Amino acid sequence: DCGLTTGPCGGRAHGPALLAVPGGESVNITFQKNLNHFNGDKPGHFAVAFGTETKMEPIGMMPDSNTTSPWLYEFPVEVPKVEKREVGVLQVIYVTSNPNAPAMFYQCADIEILPSHGPDF
Repeated sequence: DCGLTTGPCGGRAHGPALLAVPGGESVNITFQKNLNHFNGDKPGHFAVAFGTETKMEPIGMMPDSNTTSPWLYEFPVEVPKVEKREVGVLQVIYVTSNPNAPAMFYQCADIEILPSHGPDF
C-alpha cells in the first residue's frame, strides 16, 4: 500500500501474524519508499517500532536519502526480548520533513516475537 498517512498503520486493521521472529536477535527488515520526498535542507527519516496498535516502542531509525522512486531499503533492527510469545505490529514510519509532502507515511506488518529459549506453547 502507498499513501497511508494515518497512524498507527495507515487505517489498516490488525490481522493475524504472518511471520514469527526470535526475540533478542538482530533481523533485517525490508521496506519500500514509494515516492521520493527527500528534503535536502532538512532530511527526514524512517522510524521503526514494534508494539500494539495503542503502544509502539521504537527499535530503530534510518535517515532518508535522495533515491529514485520506488526504492527498497533494508535495515537491521534488534527484536525486543520477550518471556512469552507476543503478537504485535512492526511499524515503519516515513517522516518526510518536507513541507510540500504529507508529514508521515505508515507501513505495518503483523508479526509474532518468540522467546529466545524457543516457542512457548
